[in-house]
Amino acid sequence: MSNLTPIAFRLLRNDLLSGRLLLIVIATSLAVAATGAVRLFTHHIELTLVSESSALLAGDLAVNSTRPLAQELYANAAAAKLETTQVIGLRTVVAYEDRIQMAELRAVSESYPLRGSVRISDAPFAVAQDVVHGPSRGQVWADGRMLQLLDVEVGDSITIGKTELVIEKVLLLEPDRGGDAFSIAPRILVTHFDLEQAGLLLPGTRASYRLLMAGPRDALAKFKAGFVPAPGLKLIDPSTARPEIRDAFQQAERYLSLVAFACVLLAVTGVATAGLNYANHHRNTAAILKTIGLASRPLLALFALELVLLAACAALLGNALAWSVYRILIAQLTAAIPPISLIEGLVPALEAGSLGLIVLLGFCLPQFAAVAEAPVNQKIGASRANSFGFSALPVAAALLVLLLLLPWHLEHRETILIVLAGMLGTAITLALAARLTIAVMNSARGQVSLNWRMGLANISRNAGLSVLQITAIGLGIGVVCLIAAVRGDLITQWRDRLPPSAADHFLINIDPKDVDQMRTFLADHQLSDPGFYPMIRGRLVGINDRSVGPDDYEQPRARRLVNREFNLSWAALAKPHNRITAGQWWSEDAAAGQFSVETGIAETLGIAIGDRLSFNVASDQVSGVVTNLREVNWDDFKVNFFVEATPPTLRELPTTYITAFKAGNGNNDFLPDLVSRFPSVTVIDVSAIMLQVRSVMDRVASALLWVFLFALGASAIILVTVVQTTQKTRTVEIALLKALGATKDRVVIATLCEFATLGAIAGAIGSLGAIATGWWVAAQVFSIPYTPNVWLPIIASAAGALGVTGIGLGVVRSSFTPPVMATIRAND
Repeated sequence: MSNLTPIAFRLLRNDLLSGRLLLIVIATSLAVAATGAVRLFTHHIELTLVSESSALLAGDLAVNSTRPLAQELYANAAAAKLETTQVIGLRTVVAYEDRIQMAELRAVSESYPLRGSVRISDAPFAVAQDVVHGPSRGQVWADGRMLQLLDVEVGDSITIGKTELVIEKVLLLEPDRGGDAFSIAPRILVTHFDLEQAGLLLPGTRASYRLLMAGPRDALAKFKAGFVPAPGLKLIDPSTARPEIRDAFQQAERYLSLVAFACVLLAVTGVATAGLNYANHHRNTAAILKTIGLASRPLLALFALELVLLAACAALLGNALAWSVYRILIAQLTAAIPPISLIEGLVPALEAGSLGLIVLLGFCLPQFAAVAEAPVNQKIGASRANSFGFSALPVAAALLVLLLLLPWHLEHRETILIVLAGMLGTAITLALAARLTIAVMNSARGQVSLNWRMGLANISRNAGLSVLQITAIGLGIGVVCLIAAVRGDLITQWRDRLPPSAADHFLINIDPKDVDQMRTFLADHQLSDPGFYPMIRGRLVGINDRSVGPDDYEQPRARRLVNREFNLSWAALAKPHNRITAGQWWSEDAAAGQFSVETGIAETLGIAIGDRLSFNVASDQVSGVVTNLREVNWDDFKVNFFVEATPPTLRELPTTYITAFKAGNGNNDFLPDLVSRFPSVTVIDVSAIMLQVRSVMDRVASALLWVFLFALGASAIILVTVVQTTQKTRTVEIALLKALGATKDRVVIATLCEFATLGAIAGAIGSLGAIATGWWVAAQVFSIPYTPNVWLPIIASAAGALGVTGIGLGVVRSSFTPPVMATIRAND
């Protein structure tokens, strides 16, 4: 091997200086760049999304507890050099004169929030202000419901425990409000000092404690690594803080993984094509070296060494390209987040370089093995287009390489396996369809014009190369169609889940006799009838004639659910935005004693179809059998209930109504009048929460767009690489045609007819493979409805024809430049 090293260096140097390695360097560098850039960019997007969502948590990390937090937690946070603040929450009674009201009290320090901002206003329904601190001592921020229920104004004093506090501001939204947006009890914010002065934290008081932390990524990682779970403690990070965005996070991560693997598939296609061309180019080199006495194995070792050196060059070039692309993308998208340091980028760079080496050796070395083993008389002059072909060894090596690529994507194994299976099936279909199409075109050549006849003759004459080109181009188009279709369906799903017309205000406690007047009032203010739903408060007390209580469950959520009152409702028809997952909805004239239960709560409390549930409603007890389970999307801001019943079951019980409507875009001037005319109605404003959720959704959608554009650029480069593989052979053929008297225009038109045919076939079949794979991915990975675009095959076929023809035009023009005799002698 040591004797071969100088030869390998000289061989590599000569190939680099001559430009023969341009295509394979580009393709291999793209494999490295695709892996490195997508990994860097994906990591940066994750950091950006975490940063955006930290504003929804009020910090970068949180530890929740049902008991006072141990000093050890603060010590660990301090050792990790994290900022900290504590939030204490409890339910208590607030008084004003002779009126009292239950409230959700939260005590914070002046450093709250560590991330995000608190939204307040000077009066109910006034202009909102965002601040990055809590209230001052002696003052309280109360939400609008508190002012409405106690009939107080900003500036009045209310009694909390042993102290009196002045209402300074109206509390609109805390960043970490989370799933409590629809809690019935109004919320107030006070300082830790005032909570202590109120004397509310007595032994046995049920309170919640939250330690918020913020700091650099390495400090957060250090704390998480040292965190030891204990009973009553729960570590929360931004990706799990809000149920409204959890699904978006998970789907965005899956999509980024899909795009990363798609870019690698694109690059692999280019390496395979360029490597085949490169191996054929070295047939004469192999023949000369064997003629002077070099055996097949040392010859193969020489080529392998050259490939390793080439991989090192491609790794440097590809990682430099990856870093440049990464910096360009983040400068336009997420400038607020500092770029990853070079040290942090070292691991992605090494991974990308290793992947480039695997791809290069896996797809090129088997071709060189065939060259090294072939007899000398089969090598001389065999570098023509008809030497392109397939054998068992390259195919087996290609499959092995694809399997070796999987460890780079183990986080989303199912996604990668589906994409890999779908694209392999597409490649096989492309190859078979190309063979069949070539046979059909060969028999139909005589029925077309001379220009098309010459173009189709080129395809048939170089059948092996044509099949390779159609397969490679079709795969590239198919991959782009796949990631474009999945991205479109994801964004459509997010927009449908939270459309611009989604309700941003809820009205609860509507008296039944006021429903018609409320409907008229809303209509007078240009609001369409939003629908009014009955609501009854009831506590679950029995399942199958067995009494249930918090002590019957270990899961904290189950204990909370059993310990609280449910919002029950009755309905003759199922809501269109609910999906029945088990059982059947009842008929409109169904008898009493039937319940429909939301699937999540059924799973948490162990409820199944056929179980008998008992609820205490005021002084009555109501029982019924579960006849169906419903899937409810709680983050769509529509009116939903945990439990619904047939109308006769609950209709005679004390009932209020709830409705929801959109009053955004400044159209909320009527709300003070609404509160004045209907004093018993409670207004819940969720517009601020919706703004937060939409902000994160938009950030995710923007990230998906930029990553898709990167993949689109990679596919364009691969398209150039595939078409360029025929340039040398085409230059010889054009020279021969010129020598026989063919005009430039005729050769150009015939060649463009050839390219248009190749591109159209590849685009059509590749898009069909993308549709099939996209359906599979949408159903099995993203769980989203998939509606294939019926125009996609036509669009992809046209795009393939135009793209390949455009690149082919450059190939043809450059092939006319060399003199005829010089070209023939150089390739003889």
